[in-house]
Amino acid sequence: GIKPTTESFELVISAYAKRKNDAKVFEWVDQMEKAGFKPDEYAYTNIINAFADKGDVQGATKWLEKMVTAGVRPDVLTYTTVIKACARSKDSTGAAKWLDWMAIEGLRPDAGAYNSVLSSYRRAGNLPAAEALFLRMTGVGRVEPGLETFNHMLDTAAAARDPEA
Repeated sequence: GIKPTTESFELVISAYAKRKNDAKVFEWVDQMEKAGFKPDEYAYTNIINAFADKGDVQGATKWLEKMVTAGVRPDVLTYTTVIKACARSKDSTGAAKWLDWMAIEGLRPDAGAYNSVLSSYRRAGNLPAAEALFLRMTGVGRVEPGLETFNHMLDTAAAARDPEA
């Protein structure tokens, strides 16, 4: 017969996570572990992403905590995914907190991480915070802004109804 793989478990887990069915997510993670597979960084980030896509910060952070407890170290993409959850739920304070946490963990945020926080500021119409983050992002030795970054800045200025924008 067909033997399960880490990827097959990840697909099922991700499907239940997208439907916010925590009970089934936990059940399938348990089945995965009983079958001798351990969720890896990729698996945890996929699960976190399912919650982030729906703006479910609580679900995303719960799985980040499970990841750390399991001894799997989150990477920049994992934290960016949690930031995305914050941005989608209009929690710009939380998004900024997770960006700062990356540095505390010794990780260097990339353009995607900064853009996710900028997205949260755009949703909040918080132009001063977006400008400060842009300056931080582009400071000496930092990250080169791309088209997405400039689009977020323009959209934030429009959302803030800044007459100078």
